[in-house]
Parts: sequence; structure tokens; C-alpha cells
Amino acid sequence: MGIIIKQSIRGTVYSYLGVILGTINVLVLMPNLLLAEEIGLINLLVALSNIFAEFSALGFNQVTTRLFSYFRDKQNKNNGYLFVVLLVTCIGFILSVIVFFFVKPALISSGGGNTSLFANYIFLLIPLIGGTLFYNVFDNLLKVLYSSTVGTFYKEVIFRVLVFINLLMVYLDLYKFHVFLVIYIITLLLPTVFLFINIARKGELSFKRSKGFIGSGLRKEMIKVASFGMMSSVASMAIINIDKYLVTAYLDLKSTGIYSIAFFMGSLILKPSAALSKISSVILADSWKNNDLKTIFTIYREGCAHMYLIGVYILLGIWINIGNIFHLLPSEYANGEMVVLIIGLAFLVEMISGASGMIMVTSRDFPLLTYFRILSGVVLVIAGYFLIPEYGINGAAFSVLCSHLILSISKIVFMYIKFRIHPFDRKMLFISLIALLSYGLIIFLPELQNIFVDIVVRSGLFTLLFLFLTLSFKVSQSVRDIFQSVINKVKNLK
Repeated sequence: MGIIIKQSIRGTVYSYLGVILGTINVLVLMPNLLLAEEIGLINLLVALSNIFAEFSALGFNQVTTRLFSYFRDKQNKNNGYLFVVLLVTCIGFILSVIVFFFVKPALISSGGGNTSLFANYIFLLIPLIGGTLFYNVFDNLLKVLYSSTVGTFYKEVIFRVLVFINLLMVYLDLYKFHVFLVIYIITLLLPTVFLFINIARKGELSFKRSKGFIGSGLRKEMIKVASFGMMSSVASMAIINIDKYLVTAYLDLKSTGIYSIAFFMGSLILKPSAALSKISSVILADSWKNNDLKTIFTIYREGCAHMYLIGVYILLGIWINIGNIFHLLPSEYANGEMVVLIIGLAFLVEMISGASGMIMVTSRDFPLLTYFRILSGVVLVIAGYFLIPEYGINGAAFSVLCSHLILSISKIVFMYIKFRIHPFDRKMLFISLIALLSYGLIIFLPELQNIFVDIVVRSGLFTLLFLFLTLSFKVSQSVRDIFQSVINKVKNLK
């Protein structure tokens, strides 16, 4: 667990450094410098590029996660794996571009009330798809080489710094939205270039083809994993991104912009989970290879409790400040308040299932996760069809919640049936009590006149109370160890 804890913490630090920058960009600058429909356009383009990029990968990100351990051989340049994955990725990108031109008219016609705005910039999807595709490939490769935090640093920190500078140029009125958008796309592609350079510096950049290494058995397994992996990853990416397309199709780009800002706030709780998943997937793949069930079960049990603890802390931390946060936004964003809570609950449900998805991906039962994700995606689309026209962006958020409930329950039930383990123990009960007590006491605090002072005071008291109760109930040894480490360092300084 040592490497998981170390890289999860480092990845989480990078993620939340990015969150601070992202909060400034998304919650302070963007709503006050760009129109809501322009924000909607940016998020729609990014959402569609994510879905296309997963299709372009042809399932090979899952092949890397599950089967790279069979290729691992530093002396022999990992038996030519980089050549194989880049060849498949290039073929997938060409296919994706062809599909894009076929569906382009349908995409434009579903652009809500801003069809012309979307049509003017839809061509930017092509470089976005390519950049997103190769970023995922390189980031995944570094992950299995036990460098899971590099991509997070580039994407969460460097990219957001560049976006801040880009927004600053708009604030200074040096250029308008069309220039901003082009520069935004370029900065979004830069992490891909940085990852490629990083792979080269590590000495892992080799286009050597290892003839004869991939036998018939391994080839069949790769095709099987890639086939289910493509369906699973596309379904998974659709679950995360299709809601923005549905909001645009049923409402308009302005609603998508408002929804995207609220969605960003609700999704903040998922950052620690992303850091945990990236490194734990590598450990799990090696553990399955060595039939090390003890490590697998430890990662599952500990991961569920830790993710629930962190997730509920972040969600409540956001919700106790929700009024202050929306005071910082233009008045047209006011109806996004409930979206924050609903999306936060959706991702909290996902975090409770812990590493179950990664366990399934790296096991022989990985096809089941594909079916679970497809079912979840279908639920999202059907729920969106009925709820969005009736309840607007709140309906979109409820659709996401329904989808995540189905997916998380399916994974938890699988883990119980297969291994007779589940995440619901005494720790989960204590964490729920900690959350209720902390929130129940903080909501009675009187509001201070200054918004920023109120946020600091309210958040500080909530954190101290939550930490005190967490240590008192002894629900997390890792939190106790980190707290004790900080105390020891303070004593040493004295």
C-alpha cells in the first residue's frame, strides 16, 4: 500500500492545487468575462472530444492497464509495447475523424438555440480529439511505469495556469472570445506534448517492434480486453460527458454553461478518487497476476472508507458555503445551486464503491463492468429524456445521480457475490455520524457580512470539528498517521 498512499497523496495535492486554480478560473473569471453560452460551447467541445477520444483508443487503454505487466521488461524496451499501442491509436484516430465527418451534421443540428455558434467552432473537435487521445495513451503508459502523478501535474496545474493567463488577456481586453478559444485549445493540447517528452526522458521512448513476442494466446487476450475495453471506456466517458450534450440538445448552450459551472463544483469531491484509481490499477493488475488476493481486498476495504471520508468532507465543505459561492457568480447562475448538491451526491455514491471498478477491470470478470457501464449510460440517457425537458438542469443532474447509483450498486453487489466483501462496516457508520454532527453544528453559525471572511471562518471551524471527530472515532489510521507526522514535525521545529 506504500506506493499507493504516496502517489495518491501526491496526485491529490496536484489535483487540489489545480482545483484552487480551476476555482479561480471557472467560478471567478469565466462567468464574469465570458457569456454563459460561450462557457457552454467550451464544455460541450471538451465533452464530445472525450467521448470521441475513448472511441479512438479502441480499448487499448484497458489493454495497457490489464496486460502491460506481461510486456514489462525494461532491458528489452517493454517488448515493443509502445510501437503496438501507438499503431493502434493512430488507426483509431483516423477512424474517429471519419466518424466525426459522418455525424457532424447531426451534432450541429442538436446545438440547441445556438446552432450557429457551435457550427462555427465544431472543427476544433478534431485537434481536441487527437490531443485528448494521445494524452490518455501517454498518461496511461506512465501510470503502468509507476509515474501516475506526472500527467496529473501537467493537466491540473500547468494547464490551469495557462488558462488563467489566457483569461487575464481577455480581462485586459487584448483579444476576444474567438482568440481565447483557439489559445484554450492549444493549451489543452500542451500536456500531451509534455508527457511525450517525459516518456523520452525516462528512456522509455522506443518504436522497436518485438517480433514473435505476442503469441496467439496473448493476442487473443489483447483482442478480448480491447473489445470489451472499448465498449466499457466509451460507455464510461459517455456517463461523464453525455449530460452536457443532452442539456444542449434539450435546452441550449447557455443552460449548458450554467450547468457546467455547477457541475464543476459538485465534481470536486472526485479528485482524490482519481488519484487513487490511477496508481491502484497498476498494483491490482500485478496482484491479480500473482494471485495476491490479500492486497486486493485491503485496497478495496481501505479505499472505500477513505474515499467516503474524504468525499463527504469535501461535499459538506462546499455545501455549507454554497450561498457565499453563488454570491460571487452573476445572477443568471443562481438556478445551478441544487445541481451542485445532486452532482456531489452522485460522485459520493461513486466514491463509496471504492476501487471495485479497478478490481473488475484488472480481473477476469472485466466484461461485467462493461455491461454495468452500458446499463448506467442507458439509464442516464433515458432519465435525461424524461427529466431535462421537465426540470431543466436539475433534471440533468438527477439523471447523472440515477446513473451513478445503478453503476455503484452493481459494482458493490458484484464484489459481495464474488468475494463476500462489502464496504458497509462500522467505519462507514462512524463517518456518517461525523458528517452529520459536523454539518449540524456548523449550520447554526451566524453569517458574517464579508463573504470571504465567512467562507474562511465557516470552513476552518468545520475542518477542525470534522478532524477532531475523525481522530476521536479512529475511523482512519492513515489520517491519524498524517496528523501525528505533522505534530512531530512541529515539535522538531520547536
